[in-house]
Amino acid sequence: MKTADETPTDIFKRATATTIKAIGHRAELEVAFAPGGESFSNDRIKLPELAEHLSQEEMACSRGRADAAAVRLRYHDPTLPASHRPLPPQAFALLTVLEQARCEALGAQKLAGLGSNIGAYLETQCQQKDFLSAKSQADVPLSDVIHLVAHERLGGQKIPPVAAKAVALWRPVIEDRLAPHFIRLKNLLHDQQAFTAEVEDLLVTLNLVEKEAQESQTATDSDKPQDAPKQPTPDEQTDEQKQ
Repeated sequence: MKTADETPTDIFKRATATTIKAIGHRAELEVAFAPGGESFSNDRIKLPELAEHLSQEEMACSRGRADAAAVRLRYHDPTLPASHRPLPPQAFALLTVLEQARCEALGAQKLAGLGSNIGAYLETQCQQKDFLSAKSQADVPLSDVIHLVAHERLGGQKIPPVAAKAVALWRPVIEDRLAPHFIRLKNLLHDQQAFTAEVEDLLVTLNLVEKEAQESQTATDSDKPQDAPKQPTPDEQTDEQKQ
């Protein structure tokens, strides 16, 4: 219920907090709006402070940011390992955005408007990073492109027009090397551990981590029972052994 001193932004904040709790299935969650970046835990979410007067674009971006946080609460199990092995920073960044995209795709399956809200949030991020001015792959972080492509391939959402040029710079890599991975990832949305394992295979394809086949083979060989020493035949025995 609106109070006398509530502003439209206050009402929007309250509605946003209620939505996060409902989507995330966390009735006791604390949702705060404060200066600075966002922070995230199982019992508290901090979102950036909102302006006193919000435009339609700002409200759409804020809804998308909130929905992205809510679906991670709902579908990500923090008790499962983030990875089955140590990862370098760029590889871990890709794993993180793909796990986020998995949660977003699951949320979009339940709520049609959620995907478009998150799309508006991604579009704002692309504008802030000036993706329209990108001229080479070096101008666009691969993790951002992978998130956008996963938004498309896993969630069935359109890539924001402002990001089309940036994504096109990486399309050859994505189509030639990653397309089979995205097909498999879409079939693993409901299995976080299997999804993570497939992402790690994707990282191998990108040469961001080394394949563990040789290490696994070594471990397998070491587990095999050792053959008993071969006993010499009578013809092979030395004179000393025959005595």
